[in-house]
Amino acid sequence: MTPHSAGLLLLLGLAAVGGEGGKSGVAQGVHCVLYPAGSSWESSAVVLYAKIASTEFENRDAFIEFAIRSMLQDDTQMQHREGIAGRTRDGYAFKVIEYFRPSYPLFERVVYVQFPRAIGYVVYSAKNWDLYLKTSPTLEKVIESIRYRPDFIGKKP
Repeated sequence: MTPHSAGLLLLLGLAAVGGEGGKSGVAQGVHCVLYPAGSSWESSAVVLYAKIASTEFENRDAFIEFAIRSMLQDDTQMQHREGIAGRTRDGYAFKVIEYFRPSYPLFERVVYVQFPRAIGYVVYSAKNWDLYLKTSPTLEKVIESIRYRPDFIGKKP
């Protein structure tokens, strides 16, 4: 696990990370990747990863609108729908959006969390519909575990 992924995990309150010496997803700019034991970032049928949105965005709903517009520019057939919304244990607002794209082989749910002056998001991705339905409740467990940890903000890897 890289220091950057460790800080992000702790910032979001997540407790585990995928293998491969902590290098999973780093080449794609994703420093916090989780997947089942015995799998890899590239081959796993389900993957969960977390990021903090660009510092350009401080408003969750504005970032969601931007993300949807960007995906629609890439794939006009992309569909999305709102899932659950609520508050984390420590009171931060979250919203789940589900994404389906005919041209993209993955089914995804994303939880967007409004932190002070930042947006955190966790992407759950599955390679087929049956697996998506079977394993997507994992995201609710992740939402329950999210904690804001300001002591990691600005910490260098």
